[in-house]
Amino acid sequence: MSKTLKRYKINKKNIKSTTMDLISLFGIPEIYTDYAVYFKNINDDFPQVYLNLNPISNGFRFIGGKSMLSKNNKKLKLNSKDVFSFIKSLPEIGYNTFTAGESFVSKWLNKEGNITIYENSLIGDFITVSFFENSFIEKLAPILDCLEEIVSISTLVNSEVVATEKNIITTSGSLSSELINILHLNSIPIKNKVTSIHSIYSSKSNDYSEIEKYLENKFSLDLVQNQFTNNFNFKIEDVVSVIIPSFNSENTITKVLDSIESQNLSLDEKKLIEVVVVDDGSKLSVLEKLKNIDKYSFSLKISTSGHNQGLAKSRNIGMGIITGFITIFIDSDILLPKNYIKEHYLRHKFIPNALIMSFKENINESNISDKDINEGLMPSKHPNDSRLFKKLGVGSSGIYANTQDQEINILEETNYFKNFGYGRVIGNYDLSTMVIGHNLSIRTYLLRKIGRFNTDFKGWGLEDSFFGAECIVNNMWIIPVLVSNVYHLNHPPRSGSEEQKKAEFEYNLNIYKGLINKEI
Repeated sequence: MSKTLKRYKINKKNIKSTTMDLISLFGIPEIYTDYAVYFKNINDDFPQVYLNLNPISNGFRFIGGKSMLSKNNKKLKLNSKDVFSFIKSLPEIGYNTFTAGESFVSKWLNKEGNITIYENSLIGDFITVSFFENSFIEKLAPILDCLEEIVSISTLVNSEVVATEKNIITTSGSLSSELINILHLNSIPIKNKVTSIHSIYSSKSNDYSEIEKYLENKFSLDLVQNQFTNNFNFKIEDVVSVIIPSFNSENTITKVLDSIESQNLSLDEKKLIEVVVVDDGSKLSVLEKLKNIDKYSFSLKISTSGHNQGLAKSRNIGMGIITGFITIFIDSDILLPKNYIKEHYLRHKFIPNALIMSFKENINESNISDKDINEGLMPSKHPNDSRLFKKLGVGSSGIYANTQDQEINILEETNYFKNFGYGRVIGNYDLSTMVIGHNLSIRTYLLRKIGRFNTDFKGWGLEDSFFGAECIVNNMWIIPVLVSNVYHLNHPPRSGSEEQKKAEFEYNLNIYKGLINKEI
């Protein structure tokens, strides 16, 4: 059965109320920036080519015109590697000019149909509704009846975009710099250009301000510093996966699992939590330590390895087991505050292309009792995470050489990472090093897109930073959340000593530099 597509103009002053009406019907929308490029043919009988690029998918369709091509108004998907060649070929068939713009999108996905609001697009503010059955559009009648239906999108395109047309190919024979910038922003590879992971993420912004503005304007929410659970009564409706690599963690693993059990969730919500513990060759196995795994309300799966294979491999084993909408990675010495899972979950419902992380407070086991954990921990208000504040001496270890004694506060200096894009370095840190595996969350389909944690890294350090670099290259925002800071239980280095830990870091640093600068 094919879908029907309708479009409606919407007045900007009504967008907020319409958004709230749609949320009451269909829940939280996905929000993201959408890039639209219209290519015009010198022959008016030929349709315009509309190229659509966003974090979800790339595709094009034909709009208007009188040729046979015009009859295909379906969106045709493009692989990222084919977009550049597709654009370069257009002038050969008479498409010489283009107009480009971006809009902010709110999208509700539903089995019966989809609703999308486009704000500040090239052709104004409008809503699209695609549906299978008329019953879906009838459900929306109270919202749509007061809007003007757009009968012909091609009329709007012709009238609105013609004034800003530019040449696809410059006088020097190169692709327009504006088009190249749009391709970069959407991680579209430029053919014949030698590149590396480092060069790509050095071209990426991490300015998620548009998402912040949306949440502030629509719901009076601060993305980084507000508890969403205070404003939204939405329940967890999807499976949430938690992967915990564990090596010789017999003193902490039960406390970690108890902190998950004490999440501020209903019993039905807890039943949607799927925890996978990957026992990486511990002397005392997790199964031996846990006397009664049936006591937990969530699903607990334990995978046991005969010998120690390292964090990256353990996380990859967990990835082969999970089934969730989002995946949370935590270490076997991390205690979650009772709001952690839901705060991260709600943000991922809004944002389809984000890696979300919180900070940690290092504590001794004696500072928190089992009773505190079982009653549910409040988020740490005093994180002492090195990503918040650190004194650096000349030559201190890191991805980059530190050439002076300095004190850095990365959150303040980067405005909560928003100004930490384009390969910026502060001390010996860049944006990728903000990704640390002791606690982070990501949509599982994005995890599958990257594929795995790189197992070339051995021992302590940098496998998570390289994963962070891959996330940045794949158009993900790196977003800190301060309302769900965790607790890290102090313990001796599992590498055996601080000297061994440092040696492992130096080994992994060479691996990191080789991978990050390798031509791709």
